Amino acid sequence: MESIQTETALVVDVWSDYAHFRKPYTTSSPLTFAFPPRTALAGLVAAFIGLGKDEYLEHFTRDKASLAVALANSAIGVVKTRIPENFIDTKDSGSYKMCKIKNRTQINLEVVYAPRYRIFIQHQEPGVYTALKNNFAQHHSVYTPYLGISEFIAGYSFVGEFPCSPVQRLSGPIPITSVVSIDQVKPGSIVFEAGTPGNEYLKERMPGEMLPGRITTSYDEILYERHGNPILAEPLEASTIAMQQPVTIMWL
Repeated sequence: MESIQTETALVVDVWSDYAHFRKPYTTSSPLTFAFPPRTALAGLVAAFIGLGKDEYLEHFTRDKASLAVALANSAIGVVKTRIPENFIDTKDSGSYKMCKIKNRTQINLEVVYAPRYRIFIQHQEPGVYTALKNNFAQHHSVYTPYLGISEFIAGYSFVGEFPCSPVQRLSGPIPITSVVSIDQVKPGSIVFEAGTPGNEYLKERMPGEMLPGRITTSYDEILYERHGNPILAEPLEASTIAMQQPVTIMWL
């Protein structure tokens, strides 16, 4: 995927008590991705500037927006748990009073416990980019941000705007801070045994891009390290974010 060549990127941290990014093939027992897929990232970012669900996808196609996500570095790593939920039958209850509703269906909702993510953003539309930058800096959001479902309201902190530049030609693996799209690294270049002892590598097949009609047009194989440690790989394309401690990321 050709990244958008802009000179700066916005960086924001988001967190909540729980998160749920439903895997599309799960229904009665909903399972969650460990982190938001690109489609969910687009919706989360768009909420800050008030783009509605029927319009934000037009502004966050891959040719307009570059998005990346990194897991917070943590000794316990990504933790998933289950929360029992009651679905109540309001259609045939004959009353709008909650005490009159008798029919319920209980499910177990899988959630990510105490999630924290760092999101990297570039956008080729100056109006969208400036609006995001201003709202992040003022800690203002048009719509309430949440992680997956509306019950899991997100806190957030603007890390800043930083210079961003493409990584030059590589001759070997480098540490990637963000999650990694497997299709966008040189085959056989991922070094699984390197890094902190106890690293745990997991792979998710996730939605990559969605049309305005909410039709998913692509899926990506995404690799992450459960504790948020960098992944050693040779990316076909990556960018360096010149923060106080520079990091290398791959756009989703």
